[in-house]
Order: sequence, then structure tokens, then C-alpha cells
Amino acid sequence: MSKVRLEEADFWLKSMYDLLSVKTDEEDRAYTQKRIDLFNWLIEQAERFEKMKQEFSEDIDFKRREVLGLTERVQELEEIITERHETVGKWIEKSIGLEQQNKRYRDALQQIKEATSHNKYWKEIAFKALESETDGS
Repeated sequence: MSKVRLEEADFWLKSMYDLLSVKTDEEDRAYTQKRIDLFNWLIEQAERFEKMKQEFSEDIDFKRREVLGLTERVQELEEIITERHETVGKWIEKSIGLEQQNKRYRDALQQIKEATSHNKYWKEIAFKALESETDGS
């Protein structure tokens, strides 16, 4: 019920009170009082409804803002996850590249070790490099 309609109902209620004050017949007074009570109750219900509607509207607005904030936070987290996923992907690619490079170096050192069996200096360098790789140093 709009505020204007409530004001109109309030006006009618006051008119009913005025009417009650001039009634002399007890039956008429009882009948009018019942209508006044009913009218009062209807107005109270309408006012309660308006108040609840306002509170509900405020709650909805609050929830809407809350959901909007949470949606923004989810988007931020999704962006962070995407960035981290890309970073991990780059690390994995780099790790694979380094593993392949280490394998090539290991193979090269093995070939140097085998090819320089007559040159003790180069053989020992290759042997030490291969040995330190298996020790984890």
C-alpha cells in the first residue's frame, strides 16, 4: 500500500472515530467500533508490510553488493590462478629444457671420456664432471 493510500486510510479511520462519538445507539456504537478495530488492524498490517518490504529491499541491496564483491574476488583469484598456471607451465618447460641440456652435456662428457682415453688430462676432467653429476653436487 502506498504512503498516500495509508494517509487516506488514516483519514477514514479518524472519520469513523468522529462518527462513533456521535452514535448513541449501543448496537451502532458496537458495530462502528468493530469496523474501527478492523480498519486499525488493516492499517497496522499495511504499515508492517511496508516496513518489512523496506527491510527486505535493504537486505536485497546488501546481498547484491555482497555477491558483486564476491564475484569480483572470484575473478581476481581466477586471474591469479591463471597467472600462476602460466608461470608453472614456463617452469616446467624450462625444467624439461634443462634436463635435455644436462643429458646432452652428460653424453658429450661420456664421449669425451671415451674419445680421450689416450689423453689422461681430458679424460680425468670428463670423469670428474660425470662423477659429480651422479653424486648430486
